[in-house]
Amino acid sequence: MKRILGYVRQNEDDVIRDISRSVLRLSSKYDYEKIERLCRIKGVGSSTASVIFTFHDPKNYGIFDVHVWRELFGKDSRPVYTTKACLIFLSELRELANKHDLGVRVVEKALFKKNLARGRGGQP
Repeated sequence: MKRILGYVRQNEDDVIRDISRSVLRLSSKYDYEKIERLCRIKGVGSSTASVIFTFHDPKNYGIFDVHVWRELFGKDSRPVYTTKACLIFLSELRELANKHDLGVRVVEKALFKKNLARGRGGQP
């Protein structure tokens, strides 16, 4: 986390503000562009971008995380933190959310908790 914050501090406040404003105005149909633009901020990758989107719009976004990825794609699967992988992740989360008439963040948190419980020897 310290390393990431070091990168983020290298950005000019105006650059962060301008990129953030332009990205957060776009709808989810422009997710590729949104992720790519946010990743222009030093220290921001697809996972951090997903956090920003999730706090801005939890109904349509969830945090791109290895625990949730494993619940979606198998326990031995590990994500590559790319824009493409993030889009696949969000698509799967949204499909589940729509199926159960829930927000994407709600589904993401449930999958996260399920994976943690599984790792501690809890029930799947």
